[in-house]
Amino acid sequence: MVRSSTIQSKTLPSGEMKIYSVEFRLGGRPFFVEILDRILDGKPLSIIAPHVRTLTKWGLDLWFPSPNAVVALRLSFRPPEGISPLNCNRLNAFSKDQRKNLDFKQIGRIITQWEMSQVVRANLEQLHNRHRLKVSHEAEILATIKE
Repeated sequence: MVRSSTIQSKTLPSGEMKIYSVEFRLGGRPFFVEILDRILDGKPLSIIAPHVRTLTKWGLDLWFPSPNAVVALRLSFRPPEGISPLNCNRLNAFSKDQRKNLDFKQIGRIITQWEMSQVVRANLEQLHNRHRLKVSHEAEILATIKE
């Protein structure tokens, strides 16, 4: 049952990015689906295609990023979002839960391929300087990122 839906748009140098949000109630609990027409501040969705997996859940065929791509995406949020303390804690919990499915060299390759190396380094530095926090396994990831 659809509870509500919204459309948000963000103006970018290369056009406009739209985010469609739909809230469902599943077993009385909220479940949000966000549909994006671009990622990483205007890059086409096709850049994530090699890192997408499919899953059938709740009678829906869903596409979602691989665990490696989830980490790369979270590290690549541009300022002002960057990596907040809350997102750092969530990312660390995700990394702990998905440890056996993560390949830190692959995460570094994805970040390099998406040309987000400088953003990731700046995000991690800001996280350290402002909040004295670190992302789990960041040294292994940073070691594999190429400028």
